Amino acid sequence: MIYRGPLTEKQRRDSQWNYIGYSVVNGISYTCLGDMVMVLLAVRLQLPDWCIAALNAMVFCGFILMPLGKLTTARIGAAKSQALFWVARNIAALGVASSIVWWQWNIHAIIMPLILTGVFIFYGCRAAGVVMSVPLVGNITTSQERGKLLGRSNCAFFALGAVMLLVLSYVLKWNRCFLNDSIWTLFGIIAFGALCGVGASGFLNRIDETEDIRQFAAKPLWKDINGIWRNRDIMKMLLSRICTAFGCAITIIGSMLFLKRGYGVSDSGALLYALVMYVGNAVWAILCARLAQRTSPRFAVVVAYAFSVLVTLLWLVAPQKFCAPLVVLIFFLQGGTNIAKESVQALYFLQCVPEAKQTSVSVLVSLFDGAFVGILAMVISAILLKCCDGMVTPDSPAILKYRYYFLFTLPVLLFGFWGAKCIREFNKK
Repeated sequence: MIYRGPLTEKQRRDSQWNYIGYSVVNGISYTCLGDMVMVLLAVRLQLPDWCIAALNAMVFCGFILMPLGKLTTARIGAAKSQALFWVARNIAALGVASSIVWWQWNIHAIIMPLILTGVFIFYGCRAAGVVMSVPLVGNITTSQERGKLLGRSNCAFFALGAVMLLVLSYVLKWNRCFLNDSIWTLFGIIAFGALCGVGASGFLNRIDETEDIRQFAAKPLWKDINGIWRNRDIMKMLLSRICTAFGCAITIIGSMLFLKRGYGVSDSGALLYALVMYVGNAVWAILCARLAQRTSPRFAVVVAYAFSVLVTLLWLVAPQKFCAPLVVLIFFLQGGTNIAKESVQALYFLQCVPEAKQTSVSVLVSLFDGAFVGILAMVISAILLKCCDGMVTPDSPAILKYRYYFLFTLPVLLFGFWGAKCIREFNKK
């Protein structure tokens, strides 16, 4: 419900618990629908490497549709707008799952455009839905409560996602043993995730908010943009977000390909390592939130971005023979790179941007660190993978191609380290 005045303590507390409840159910849903399952589906449907790289980058390209969320928020509020787009994104997920039907009917020409379009809409609706999520968190919390809510909600999301990944790994193992590795099991997983996603929207509909967000969303975007370009702190924050999002995107793409096509790990095995990454997300969500509160969000951003560089270095020294402890460490650290662009940057955003400008800045920032980074990561990773194809022979070890990939990404990530740490240190209040 939307209120004209400030929320009471009870309304804030109830809204915060509904937000955490949404994070719990959404963690289950996203595990069944997110990057890992989409990649597994693409690999099973024998799509080329560049297409798989494009699928991973769609999570950022979808931010092109983010302005739709601002327009909807101006009419029905932030929470109900996100709930509406959450239903739409799960319908799009079912469209992606329908590619299995065409594959079974041997109509392969439609599969690639169907998956790319469906995944784009899936992530586009997510972007439109969360356009006001950071201002919404600021609206239902005090400055002392924000770090705790972001830490708890992210921890709940990734912890339930980790549990669900463990369940999915056993489901896929059972599928391989008793159902002859039926692709229809993936269809069932995606359908279940879509159902949970629709259920998560119910928690969003119960979140209270003030009239301020809707009023800010109704203002023309261009009026605030002129001032934004002249604000050095906001521009530095934008550069930092672009660098951290790019580091996360380009390393996740390479990590999954290294695991699946370099080491030849099975679907259930890949999900177990994705489980490690989710555990890393949950652990680093709490640790980085505490680190940001005890030191500063800037320091936490720098630490989390360093994980992208460390992940790259570890893949470069990875042995030709599969080494489980090393891969566990890599995917655990990969979780830290994801938190760098999620909770830590959100804390810095609320610290850096005045409340009156948070709506407009949220749209602009997300367009850049979302759409721009997505297109950049998709193009660069696809080019690098194509170049790596020409550097290996059929007799080369399978991991050599992906080792070259990380060798080429290392200088880019080292340059991005400067951009990630350029944000200003704010005095603690």
